[in-house]
Amino acid sequence: MDRDQKHSVALSVVTPVYQAQACIEEFHRRMTQAASAITPDYEIIFVNDGSTDQSLEKLVALHAKDPHVMIIDLSRNFGQPNAIRTGLNYAQGEYVFAIDDDLEEQPEWLPRFYQMQAQNGAEVVFSVQHRRRGGWIDRIGGALFFFFMRKILHAESIPNVMTARLMTQSHVRALRQYKEHNASLTILSRIAGCNHAILPLEKASHIHSSYSLYKRWRLMITHITSASSRPLIWPLMLAGTWIAACSAFFVAKALVSGATASPGPIFFDREEVFLTMTGIGFILACLAILGLYLSEMFDDVRQRPLTIIRKIYATQTNKQLPVGE
Repeated sequence: MDRDQKHSVALSVVTPVYQAQACIEEFHRRMTQAASAITPDYEIIFVNDGSTDQSLEKLVALHAKDPHVMIIDLSRNFGQPNAIRTGLNYAQGEYVFAIDDDLEEQPEWLPRFYQMQAQNGAEVVFSVQHRRRGGWIDRIGGALFFFFMRKILHAESIPNVMTARLMTQSHVRALRQYKEHNASLTILSRIAGCNHAILPLEKASHIHSSYSLYKRWRLMITHITSASSRPLIWPLMLAGTWIAACSAFFVAKALVSGATASPGPIFFDREEVFLTMTGIGFILACLAILGLYLSEMFDDVRQRPLTIIRKIYATQTNKQLPVGE
């Protein structure tokens, strides 16, 4: 049976869960209050992203008490973006609200999202931070990254965007059509051509980000490769231009000095060594960029599923959903 023909609800809340035993119950209480103030016809979809603490046990207890709670238990940790996309596959609401469960993004924001959507008729209402969190290195690095995305790649990225966003069901259906494994949900929304609105908000706390340096690096690569193919072209053009200029320099220098080929050892002066090593560096950088794009393509070509679902604890309105649909 087609998902869109099943009974739908007015609001679906989708939240990824990873090692969140300390805040699950508080999140559920506050999210229930916010959602029920909007409509009595809602569902809260928790996507357990391979938690190894007591998160799943607490979620199952909530499911037993609250018919609005749905749990999608993944077989392992697949990462926050893929967990959210899995939750969107099962969200049946006319509106879908995606939010982190760590309570830094507050459930009480929900009415403000609805108000913004009503004012603008937007398909997506994104939340953005007034000011980027972290030290001056994080803020300057973030500003340079978004400048690079906007000015150099001409990618329509949204600076300081957060997870919390309100989407229409029609936009969620559009997102389901994209099959990229390593893709930014924000970039996919912009590629889909959504009519969007921006809601400036401030997170509840300013604790240090849980994202490691590696995770930030992967997130940056995902944004760039999802948004533009220009990094494939420009470095190759730059390297080719540099190597051609170096070759012209060597030829001109040989003609001016009257040097001729000799069978003896070849010795380079400092200028020649610098130019040669710079050219080699450009080539290696180009190969590294090609490797990044090839790795992203390799993930998509294998056509492996975004996530593997171990079990679904369904709500009353979606008990007919088969696992893995």
